[in-house]
Amino acid sequence: MTKKEMRKKMLSLRDSLSEKERREKSREIAKRLFTLEEFQKAEVVLSYQSFRSEVETTEMNRKIRESGKSLYLPKTYADRKEMAFYRVYSDADLIPGYQGILEPQEKEPFTEELVSLKPEKVLMLMPGAAFDDKGNRIGYGGGYYDRFLTQMGRYIGNRFMLAFEMQRVKEVEAGDIRVNRVLTDRR
Repeated sequence: MTKKEMRKKMLSLRDSLSEKERREKSREIAKRLFTLEEFQKAEVVLSYQSFRSEVETTEMNRKIRESGKSLYLPKTYADRKEMAFYRVYSDADLIPGYQGILEPQEKEPFTEELVSLKPEKVLMLMPGAAFDDKGNRIGYGGGYYDRFLTQMGRYIGNRFMLAFEMQRVKEVEAGDIRVNRVLTDRR
């Protein structure tokens, strides 16, 4: 199966979850996240605003902010095929952007100058289509996270993919930048 075929199959499978199932499984993932040492040590969290059938992050992102951590969410620049992360203090900071996804306003970017922290103090959470047990992943095909991580990855100590267990496959063709861990509703 090609990467493109696997992406299509796994996204279709993920789309088959009911809203209730997705919400319950997302809560399990959030519970796991909040107990991890990497999360506890992080001072900055680069997350995402869930869209369509992704692991739901709206409530998770609120709890991240309430825990006193600095939350940054991505803004997509489709014309340049890039994304940048901006600090979010509340849901009021979000406006519809690329594909209708709620995105932060361009106020406080996550930049090299901002990062005076040790990389282990920075945690990135990302969505995706499929993953394997080695941390290989398939994104959505645009390369946005890979381009961002190529530039800023050295400042990010931990990269976690949030996914549903049903998105696990035996092996993903290497290509996308790997994650340190995949958090699912089961592990």
